[in-house]
Amino acid sequence: MLHSSASVEVAIIGAGFSGIGAAAALKQQGIDDFVILERAAEVGGVWRDNRYPGCRCDVPSALYSFSYKPKPDWSDRFAAQPEIQQYLAGCITDLGLTAHLRMRADVKTARWDESSQHWLLMLGDGATVTARMLVVGSGALNEPVIPRISGIESFEGETFHSAQWPSDFDPTGKRIGVIGTGASAVQLVPEIVDAAAHVTVFQRTAPWVVPRGDRAIPQWLRTTYSRIPGTMSVTRTAEYVRREMLTDTFTKNGRLLSVVERTGRHHIRAQVHDAKLRRLVTPKFRAGCKRIIMSDDWYPALQRNNVDLVVDPIDRFTEDGIAVGPADGNRREHRFDAVVMATGFAVQRRSILFDIFGSDDRSMAQAMAATTPTAYLGSTIPGFPNLVLMTGPNTGLANNSMVVMIEAQAAYAASIARHLVDHPDRALDVRAQALANFTAEMEQRLAQSVWAAGGCSSWYLDAEGRVTALWPGRTSEFRRRTRELRLADYVVVPRVGGV
Repeated sequence: MLHSSASVEVAIIGAGFSGIGAAAALKQQGIDDFVILERAAEVGGVWRDNRYPGCRCDVPSALYSFSYKPKPDWSDRFAAQPEIQQYLAGCITDLGLTAHLRMRADVKTARWDESSQHWLLMLGDGATVTARMLVVGSGALNEPVIPRISGIESFEGETFHSAQWPSDFDPTGKRIGVIGTGASAVQLVPEIVDAAAHVTVFQRTAPWVVPRGDRAIPQWLRTTYSRIPGTMSVTRTAEYVRREMLTDTFTKNGRLLSVVERTGRHHIRAQVHDAKLRRLVTPKFRAGCKRIIMSDDWYPALQRNNVDLVVDPIDRFTEDGIAVGPADGNRREHRFDAVVMATGFAVQRRSILFDIFGSDDRSMAQAMAATTPTAYLGSTIPGFPNLVLMTGPNTGLANNSMVVMIEAQAAYAASIARHLVDHPDRALDVRAQALANFTAEMEQRLAQSVWAAGGCSSWYLDAEGRVTALWPGRTSEFRRRTRELRLADYVVVPRVGGV
């Protein structure tokens, strides 16, 4: 537990991949005066919170880990949630971060103090932390979106988001409604259909689903990875290059999207026998416009005798369930014991951004709302000196491992921290023009991408329909552009009165 007051060089919010990656990068820069503030009782971020049945990664395990902390004994090609969280917990110990970690340290506000050029953090238990630099590593997928459906308070059964799955929830014998057909729904529905009395899936938009081809990693290969580390590097590199080469498909020519679409349609023909259901589950937009989902058991699950797919719009909750169709017309009611909201996350406007106040006393949310929600290199924002926002705007990926981006961004944050340690009399505030140029570049490069022009709406887009969540190039480009701190991009602010 923190003392009532603590002072460090760097404060990191969050102990998921972003926070742990930032801490490891600081260590690599020889900086040891930092603290990781985690609001929960366990590390893991999104992989701690998402414990719904079937939760697993859609990036191969060999690539979904830090390059400097490989895990040779992944049990499956696509790791499940418990194993990923266990990996992150192991990183805390193996990377020497235990002494820096403070659990149940919920940051309520962070405010920049111009005179001292420090960030002042107020925690939920009344403690304070003062830091020269702040790294916001709380993640973009940690705030569930609960749809605004009329009457939800009147429903007498259980309701919860997939990311808030109750540890004591047992689907056995229950009538369960699942709202959404994104990645979470596609993973959890096949896991509960055997036990549930009936499952009704509410679909607004049919996703593109391609075969997963998951398999257990045989023991002989895990042994090889452990004894000959270079073999795992070969696997990781092959997975990385294959995904890196797909970038142009999404951002430029799109020629391989037709291959993806043919694969998806063939998957439907091979697994869905009913012509009507085939029509309902066939997407009506370009592959990649929304997240492409991998699954081998989604379509078979939808054809179970105890499963229904409903495409009529939801009208409202009732005491007993959900009513669909127009209120003044042929409205039908589906009765449930429980309803699961598999409805995604608030990616574009994280609530923590409303609690971080910069040099002009505006919150980060207010500053970003005044313009396109973006940040220079997805990391820094004018008016918020000595702050790096991990997995910020335009850092998301649709075709590769986010851990690659996190490593690059963490190294960039550490280079800023190194400069601040070496120059204790100054602060760094990104130039407004640097951000404006970067924003214009992002908008120009993303305008013709499938994410913008693929005929769908998604969390990749902001309220004005601009792609602000994704990076428009290869990860190798992002790594190159964040490799070194360019002081020309920043206003160097001297401390008033010296030290």
